[in-house]
Amino acid sequence: HLKLFFVSPDSKKSNLIYEEKDSRYIDIHDNIKFLNTGFIWSSEKNGFNHLYKFSYESKKMFQITSGEFEITKFYGFDDSKEILYYQSNEKSPLQKNIYSIKIDGTNKKLLSKENGVNNANFSKTFDYFINTNSNANQPNYITLNNKKGKLIRVIKNSEKLIQTLSNYELSKKEFFSFNTEYNVTLNGWMIKPPNFDSKKKYPVLMYVYGGPGNQQVLDSWGGRNYMWYQ
Repeated sequence: HLKLFFVSPDSKKSNLIYEEKDSRYIDIHDNIKFLNTGFIWSSEKNGFNHLYKFSYESKKMFQITSGEFEITKFYGFDDSKEILYYQSNEKSPLQKNIYSIKIDGTNKKLLSKENGVNNANFSKTFDYFINTNSNANQPNYITLNNKKGKLIRVIKNSEKLIQTLSNYELSKKEFFSFNTEYNVTLNGWMIKPPNFDSKKKYPVLMYVYGGPGNQQVLDSWGGRNYMWYQ
């Protein structure tokens, strides 16, 4: 049961502005941006995490983003243009991309160009952002882009690391999915030994983590953990 209060530091009086109830779980977040007429908020109340605008006048929430996907990061709001910037897994549960959208839910634009996982760091004015992209078999590709997603400069392409890795006999990460006994589709990934022979039997090392808010199966470069599995 989540309650949002406004409290006066002078009188110490508090007003209940908004509340949510769920029989199971409500995620706590910092996705709040105060406006003159209300505030921006994120909620999972319709089954997926989406962005909303709360109006002080109507005391109601207006849903800005919608669909069967999650808003995975809220980067901020450009007051002058009334545009929100966020990250979501709309393309695939395995991928994350950067988007912009008007506060009325129109004019949504995909800003990241590469598949895999994209993480943005926006300038204060939201005129530019640094995008860090990687996929399961490709290390970080870092670029500077304008607010429309146009490439300005490549900051890092990991060429030296890629060259170093080519000296080793590494296996590709392969993705798969399966249905549980409750008819829920889950994703997984595997790496097979070099010179894998499907007619032979191999020992299997399996790793699983089932806690909330910690996705283990992503189309992103795995860093040192990935090398440990190798």
